[in-house]
Amino acid sequence: MNIFKILANGDGRINEANISAFLGYLLDPYQDHGLGFEFLERFINKLKINDFNVRKYDYEIVLESKFTHTNKDKNLVDIVIISFSPNVGNSKESKALNLIHKTRTLNRLFLIENKIKPNVTEGQLQAQYGDAKKNIKSPITSIYITPYSQEVNQKAKEDIKKEISHLTNESKFHYKWHINEDEESEENELVISDILRSIISDESNGKIEGVNSYTKITLISFLKFIENDFKSELIEKKEDKEGKYIPKTFLNWDEFKSAYNDLLNEDSFKISESFTKYVIKNYPAFEILHSKTHPVSVYFKHGRGNKIISITSYGKNTLLHLVTKNFPEVDVLELESEINKTYSCKRENLSLEIKNIKTAEGIISLFEKLITLIGQKKSMLNPNLTQQEVFPATLSNPPKSSPLLSF
Repeated sequence: MNIFKILANGDGRINEANISAFLGYLLDPYQDHGLGFEFLERFINKLKINDFNVRKYDYEIVLESKFTHTNKDKNLVDIVIISFSPNVGNSKESKALNLIHKTRTLNRLFLIENKIKPNVTEGQLQAQYGDAKKNIKSPITSIYITPYSQEVNQKAKEDIKKEISHLTNESKFHYKWHINEDEESEENELVISDILRSIISDESNGKIEGVNSYTKITLISFLKFIENDFKSELIEKKEDKEGKYIPKTFLNWDEFKSAYNDLLNEDSFKISESFTKYVIKNYPAFEILHSKTHPVSVYFKHGRGNKIISITSYGKNTLLHLVTKNFPEVDVLELESEINKTYSCKRENLSLEIKNIKTAEGIISLFEKLITLIGQKKSMLNPNLTQQEVFPATLSNPPKSSPLLSF
């Protein structure tokens, strides 16, 4: 039984206010969940705020609060974490009096805007920060929590990034509820499900104080609810009976295309399929995954940090991402410069994004270029490396030469 899926049965979804309330409960170190500071500390420590020791302060967690008199919903902050420095004084008398009267100094505010659907309210983060800044002299940190799984399309992800970029608060952070296995993630990615998973694991392994069985079961249920995109039990059963249940990722192209036959236009499907067949034929030991957000992802071995390239859905069309983050030995600027001779290339934190590739041959050419550069750089750093050592998943039938290697 998953209490969250059951409670979501009313209208098919638990609303954001419900999820914010439970998140606020976990963040409150004084609640009866038995976690103490574990969740709050991990949540804040991931932000790496200078000279901020979580356990040094007192806290109040406030839900649905505004910092100005207005009827506008976008000014309402879902969760406010208020940290105080206790004024205990130096003498015995002042310590006792200050504790009795609870005299405290405001240290920092954390403004948390929570979304469980990828619907961005334009200017919301800035409105909340602007209101708080007018009334608060202490430091303010803005935190945006959003879905980022395969249910979120590329356009929605760009809207989320734009909303964060327009926020003038320098102390701003983006937490994601969950990241799918085939999603590339930055180093030190902020992910709520990762925090829950680490707490559950550490408790089971005796690394932290034990919690009661009810709390542990609730944490596991909440984690599964997040990973399933906040779907209710009724929705899950209905999709299963109607044959609409779709796995997160597919290993087989035909199964993927059958499940998402209207995801892309005809040309994008053909290009993606041709590239998939090329990799299977020439690099049979590489792993290929197919998902809604990434119709084709190629890995030199299993694991998120081993992705080489991905074809990403963008409306009915596709983008190409060369995942340079996973191969620091490659000169990204040099590769970007060369690609721009033929295509329009944009450098991102994790990859090089190319938009205007209209043929499978173009994708294959860039794929081979990256493969060649990785092999050359690794061999230059260590001339004794074998081909298997360059790519742990060996090439069973590597092409002797490719007419597509040149641009």
